[in-house]
Amino acid sequence: MANAKKFFEQLVGSMSVGKLLRAYRTVHDFTLQELADKLNVTSGFISNIENERKSLSLDKTIEIAKKLKE
Repeated sequence: MANAKKFFEQLVGSMSVGKLLRAYRTVHDFTLQELADKLNVTSGFISNIENERKSLSLDKTIEIAKKLKE
């Protein structure tokens, strides 16, 4: 179990914010629009982040992380 946890932490640590956001959305079975509504942003914004066409500021990353935790 400890090895699996370590592997997961290494995997997540190497992923971009966009890939993590897409993984979160996929695991929770959210559409782009549903996740956008939850985060109070547009679906285009989510798409741009997931496809790494846009990057997030640290403040926006923290804001999104807090909303995903709710």
